Amino acid sequence: MTPSLLTAHLARRAGTLGLCLLPWLPLQAIAVDARSTAAPSAVSTPDYSIWISNESTGEVLVMEEPTHHIATRIAVGRRPRGLIYAAGQVFVAVTGSPSAAPTVDPSTLPPADKSADGIVVIDALSRQIQRVLRVASDPEIIAVNAAGTELYVASEDTGQVVVIDTRTGQLQASLNVGAEPEGVTLSPRGEIALAASEADGTVSWIDTRTRRVLGTVKVGLRPRGVCFSRDGRQAYVAVESGHAVVALDVAQRRVRLTRELLPGERPMTVLPSWDDAHLYVSTGRGKTVLALNPIDLSTQSSVEVGIRPWGLALSPDGRALYSANGPSGTVSIIDTADFTVTTVITTDGQPWGVTPVPDHHTIATP
Repeated sequence: MTPSLLTAHLARRAGTLGLCLLPWLPLQAIAVDARSTAAPSAVSTPDYSIWISNESTGEVLVMEEPTHHIATRIAVGRRPRGLIYAAGQVFVAVTGSPSAAPTVDPSTLPPADKSADGIVVIDALSRQIQRVLRVASDPEIIAVNAAGTELYVASEDTGQVVVIDTRTGQLQASLNVGAEPEGVTLSPRGEIALAASEADGTVSWIDTRTRRVLGTVKVGLRPRGVCFSRDGRQAYVAVESGHAVVALDVAQRRVRLTRELLPGERPMTVLPSWDDAHLYVSTGRGKTVLALNPIDLSTQSSVEVGIRPWGLALSPDGRALYSANGPSGTVSIIDTADFTVTTVITTDGQPWGVTPVPDHHTIATP
């Protein structure tokens, strides 16, 4: 299979990622200062870039690969967190709700600025903001279909997942999924969405065709991220306060297995490898990223990356895993072969999410 054909295959299969191939270059253990505006001495034409939401600075950073050079900073609004790519566009969730730890009394916080809430839509080729969709309150994590036409947004302060038509900006549905929904994801074929409710400790199944909630299952204390396996048969939930990762049987809509991690490991994001041989987990206050066996959820590897790692993303060839480490102000690049940190990129502020964006010349548009 040629690189362009494999690119198209990955774009169709991943849907929400639309990835392309990269002839990967060996990574070296270096630190790159994102504040530098000088061009690297040897810049090769990248096949993809890594986009990083920088929560405290209100920016999205575009890091070219394989040089790790921060080429662009895009001012998007208040507290950008979840971001995702599809069909030539990058969607970024921004919010005017104040940042606070789960233990903070909400009455002590300043009032939320609801006018700052929205989904920023960026053209990936020009890197210009196209529009801002103002139909989701306090959005955090978002999922998008392969065509980039339909968004599923976790609206944390309303207890809903809202469905948005990106072409018209119109609200299509509001689905009650429990208090403080955070994680939301679409199955590989897009027929099912999952949404995790932090406050209720549940995951809800959503039929994307009928836009109905099919059922809900208890998973533990404060579930955060949720993902499907690449084949769509399993799903996984990062249960932060339960110090656990939960495997779900998708067809039966039930918990298949719960694996408690070490007390200091507080899972935030879950992400399968391209071949479903590994499940990657960021552990938040545990400061590590884990590779788990997706069958029994036993730990295969662990590496320390920084303070409170959150968002994770894979390179198109699966050889590099990116971890956004908010309070550390860094993004770590992990070699997935030996599970060691090979590169650390320093950023201003607190990086929250990461997503790969392909070279537009190799995009397969559905």
